[in-house]
Amino acid sequence: MQLSGTQSAHLYKVLALLFVFDTLVAAFPTPIADSSSVQHLNSRTPAGGSSKKSSSHKSSHGSSSGSSSSSKRPASVALKPKWFLARYDDEEFLTADDKRVFEFDLSGHYPAGAGHHWGGDNNNGFYEVVGHHNMIIKMLRAADNKAFGEVKALNKIRQMWAAGHTNGHPSIVLPYITDSAGGRALPLSHAPHYTSEHPATQKAMREEVRKLVCEHIIDAAKHSKIWHGDLSLENILITGWHHEAPYMPTSVYVTDWGRAYAISSASDKDLHTQCKIETKF
Repeated sequence: MQLSGTQSAHLYKVLALLFVFDTLVAAFPTPIADSSSVQHLNSRTPAGGSSKKSSSHKSSHGSSSGSSSSSKRPASVALKPKWFLARYDDEEFLTADDKRVFEFDLSGHYPAGAGHHWGGDNNNGFYEVVGHHNMIIKMLRAADNKAFGEVKALNKIRQMWAAGHTNGHPSIVLPYITDSAGGRALPLSHAPHYTSEHPATQKAMREEVRKLVCEHIIDAAKHSKIWHGDLSLENILITGWHHEAPYMPTSVYVTDWGRAYAISSASDKDLHTQCKIETKF
């Protein structure tokens, strides 16, 4: 086919451009992605789906994480429901500051007065505070993890005035709890209203105390994420009584938080079930 002069000129221009393009491609080859880039691209998950490789990696990671979490759960809560995290006297749960709580000398602010021996496995007696009728000093046997944990728990629920040492002994300044008549609040088993009743009424009193205690403990569990851990009758003071016979308990105060547990959130059903298990008076 015979080309005109104008067509020939256009053809020469096209051929020249193609020659220039081929020359540029040869001079600048296309870069090859390195291995890290390829790995990153292959690991990307398409929107709205997941690759088998990604899913497998995620499952493996989840299994490892669960195993790690389980291994870190303290022995003190191994037999407790999963929402129990640790006991307050666990070494892992205590900080350096927790172990310095008994360094303060209480004698200047809370001078100890007359002593009383009201029982308990972890104390050397209770002492009145001179000039403060609403306080009592609980003198502990030793500044150990149990004592540190008790102070930490009492701080959590705001049931203490101070901690420090009295005459060289680790001590906690606690509220002095009275009953509705103004006398010292007593555990149920020491209260005349209880000891003077026949067994059937005593059983009904214990059941009423159990209900009152569970209300108190469950409220603390929900608001402060703490569980008492030693709900014996000796640790429950009766602060109110019905004004007519039979004199049923109407309010209580739970003491001795030395075996408290840190907990996570739990359902009302789980909390009530656990309290029922631990209050079989």
